[in-house]
Amino acid sequence: MKKLVPHLLFILCSLQGMARVASDVQSHNMLSVLGKDKNSPEFKTWKTVMSLDKQYANPAKGVKLVVNEVNGRVESIILAGKNYETGQTRFQSFSSVLPFGISWNDDTAKLIKKLGATEKLLGKNSLKFNRENTGVEIAFASFKSWDIQYVRYFHETPRVPLEKRMTVVKEELKRKSLEDEAHKSPAPTSVVSVPTPEIKMAKMESSYSEFKRGILSVFESYKESAFAKLKGNIRPTGNFWNYKYTYTTGLKIPGREIQYAV
Repeated sequence: MKKLVPHLLFILCSLQGMARVASDVQSHNMLSVLGKDKNSPEFKTWKTVMSLDKQYANPAKGVKLVVNEVNGRVESIILAGKNYETGQTRFQSFSSVLPFGISWNDDTAKLIKKLGATEKLLGKNSLKFNRENTGVEIAFASFKSWDIQYVRYFHETPRVPLEKRMTVVKEELKRKSLEDEAHKSPAPTSVVSVPTPEIKMAKMESSYSEFKRGILSVFESYKESAFAKLKGNIRPTGNFWNYKYTYTTGLKIPGREIQYAV
């Protein structure tokens, strides 16, 4: 008999632990499975206590988990109310305590008092609440009867304030505008300096001999002003040729001391 006492105590403690876990699963703590991986200890405990099938549901207990098959995480918990069914499966009403103290007999006024502000979901006979960063959808058969068909608990994505969202949008538009401008702007090209005809002529003339430059100046003077540019003042005295004016050029004949006007 003494040998059986430790075993009996172990069994009793195990049963108490299981009862405590079952109580947690069927109370507010049942929401702890939200966001958990289907291979996590929390999910396995939930599945065992609630006797979930391969579709993560137990119609007899009125409970169903929605699991994202891509990442394997629990997205929401659905607790059935009156006349809830999916496809051809009809669910019994969930009989345990609902998280956040919700009752199947609550009307809108009581729900707002328990859960806070609400909003109607578009296209559905549902009201949506947010409590402790957990979304709560309460679906009705109609807004006339107010019979609750189901309560769905899900992780609520925190809302970004409107001003912050607008700032993000403006920054994105500004960034895109700058990118568009960068694509439109032509690529910088190297500037090639092309000498003008005057510059080319000046370079050529700088390479001429002094005698050639003198001859060219005479030709240029004739072309521009019929030697007016070379014409000097009236001579005060006569000369052998009796020229009235002297036309002075820069022409210097090599080897001659006296240079002549043309």
